[in-house]
Amino acid sequence: MRNSTNETNGDDLKRRLFTILSVLSSVLFAATVILWVRSYWRTDVIGDDRASTGVEFLTLEGEFAFAVLFPKPVQNKSSLKLFWEIGQPSSLGELAKEATVTQVVGFAIFHDPPRPSGSTGDKFWGIALPCWFVMAITGLPAVSLIRNRLRRSALRTRLNLCVECGYDLRATPDCCPECGTVPTRALVTT
Repeated sequence: MRNSTNETNGDDLKRRLFTILSVLSSVLFAATVILWVRSYWRTDVIGDDRASTGVEFLTLEGEFAFAVLFPKPVQNKSSLKLFWEIGQPSSLGELAKEATVTQVVGFAIFHDPPRPSGSTGDKFWGIALPCWFVMAITGLPAVSLIRNRLRRSALRTRLNLCVECGYDLRATPDCCPECGTVPTRALVTT
């Protein structure tokens, strides 16, 4: 037999975790909008510039790109060296002139062209996503949170429960004895 207090605590924990993730999602959504608008005037490159590998995140002309570069192996691997460069906007094709680019509806995969065996040089691969797609993904949890809160509020109002805490207001319709919230119906009728 399950304890209702444990179920309530578990539900409360899930709700709080979902709220935290939704707030984080909203921040990422706002950053995505800012970077999207900025990508038409400036190209931002944020990356890790280690001697053995390089990881870069780029914003350019309405796209986010993530690239991994594999140079020749180096004996001593250096520590993490982050950098941020700002430049003029250019297209994905210009940034990866020698790359093989497969592009479908704004989504792209790019990698180095096939080389003869034994040849040296940098190898790389990456993906590019349109900013609208990243905005949709980062905005979904926040939209879902708002929708769930509105739905829960409407259900609690219809069942004559406190909108804030869910306490049954049939005996005290003017004020919630649990949390002190004045129901909206009480405000309208008085």
